[in-house]
Amino acid sequence: MRSTFNVLFYIKRNEPKKDGRVVIMVRITINGIRSQFSSKLLVNPDQWDSKKEQAKGQLPEARNLNRLLENIRSTLTVNYNKQIAIDGHVSPERLKNIFLGQEEPEHTIVSFFDQYNKQYKLKVGTTSTHKTYTRYLLTRERLVEFMKQRYNLSDMPVKDITISYVDEFYLHIRNSTGCNHNSSLKFLQRFRTILYYIKSLGINFADPFCNFRFRYDKVNRGYLDQDELDLLFTKKLPSARLSRVRDIFIFSCYTGLAYIDIFQLTEDKIRKAFDGHLWIMTKRQKTDINSNIRLLDIPLEILERYKGKQKNGKVLPVISNQKINDYLEEIGDICGIENKFTFHLARHTFATTVALGNDVPMESVQSMLGHADIKTTQIYARVIDQKLSRDMDKMANVVNNRNPVENAAAIKARMTDGMAVESKPVSSGVEDKSKLKYLITDETFLFSKKGKLKEIQERDFFISVVEQGFKMLYTSPNIKFATNGTEIIIGSKFFGEIMGGYYSLNNQVGVFEDFRYGIININELKPMIPQNQTFRKAVSE
Repeated sequence: MRSTFNVLFYIKRNEPKKDGRVVIMVRITINGIRSQFSSKLLVNPDQWDSKKEQAKGQLPEARNLNRLLENIRSTLTVNYNKQIAIDGHVSPERLKNIFLGQEEPEHTIVSFFDQYNKQYKLKVGTTSTHKTYTRYLLTRERLVEFMKQRYNLSDMPVKDITISYVDEFYLHIRNSTGCNHNSSLKFLQRFRTILYYIKSLGINFADPFCNFRFRYDKVNRGYLDQDELDLLFTKKLPSARLSRVRDIFIFSCYTGLAYIDIFQLTEDKIRKAFDGHLWIMTKRQKTDINSNIRLLDIPLEILERYKGKQKNGKVLPVISNQKINDYLEEIGDICGIENKFTFHLARHTFATTVALGNDVPMESVQSMLGHADIKTTQIYARVIDQKLSRDMDKMANVVNNRNPVENAAAIKARMTDGMAVESKPVSSGVEDKSKLKYLITDETFLFSKKGKLKEIQERDFFISVVEQGFKMLYTSPNIKFATNGTEIIIGSKFFGEIMGGYYSLNNQVGVFEDFRYGIININELKPMIPQNQTFRKAVSE
């Protein structure tokens, strides 16, 4: 329902001035609610027309007074329409305050934005970076541009920010600045940070982001494959300037360090570890999380090339990020590499080609990249052709090397025996058998039958799995199994690989030799189900 709005002028007859004139009052009424204030204009009571709400006559003084009254009415009407356009309602008191200039400036969005940016600038160099600070400055600039274009205002009260305002701000960034969806959401994220900052100051207002969902598009991050990396490393470039930039980029490709972390890399952060190798031991500037990376031969060669030639203990001649990106585009053209060359491409290359492409587990990549959350690392978890080929070779070695005739004969023999004989546990060498009833090794596998666990040899296991289509629990050279009679303990050098997601572990409980273990209850195991009906009957007996 549309609100009723009215502006009324009347005189205050009971409080005349010394010269007999009285003040003209202004009354605003919206949906039956009133607010009044003095116009500061004076008129002789005899010269006031109450019905027309204006001064009588055509004298210059009367005409000038009426023109001022009409300006007041017009300004109030314009402000009313603006507030209705913003959030669909406005109170008479609020409209009066806007007209009289009594809106509190400290409660406007831009004033709070400036306050936040001023405080944020003090953190630059300690807990924040200058680059992030400039992004907040740019967000403020985009916000002011939006309000001027959409509302013809340079600032607005915080309580007038609505969800429609947020949606329109997003569309403004997409349409007016050429930003893609993800970049536009980053602007909204920083804007939301300002609103949360305002709330932290104890100022109450309706949160316009309460029903807003940040859904980012998945991005196919670029990277260099190993051939491109080798070409770039060995290419003879026409100038020392480009060679230095290439060396720094290659160093990042083999260490995963971001630009700012290489810029700040000093000799004291390169140390010999317990394994006798040199490691970079530092903290990421962005997340303040430890990042330890072993130095391979190529980055060691690059470090040796610039050793002792830099100031302040730095190890590489790093120039500004903007200049490096400019030179990288030139290098890419020279090498004939079509990827969009930016310095951050090196970090993607390390994660995808150098680490994951060489079977480094996801948890180790997370540690080296200094990610706070493994979900961030999983962005890089693409399957590249070389790794896919190696994985298929492993599968082919198992499937192609079996002998169907021998396997079928072995199955018939086991069916005749009823599969009743338990294999001798391989834990005879374990001293404390009360703690570890069975220790399953690489040669034996776990088998579930009627909720009871037994051990079978590797050959029999694969006969069952390959020929009869059993559901394999999981096997890998790195996996170990154990049971204490009540629970199944599953261990692996690569904890995240355990069961390939087939079972979820309750928790990680400890270490046995060099393996980390998790626990799963026996009743959570599903028996292997053979497809052959005759064999199913034999197993169930």
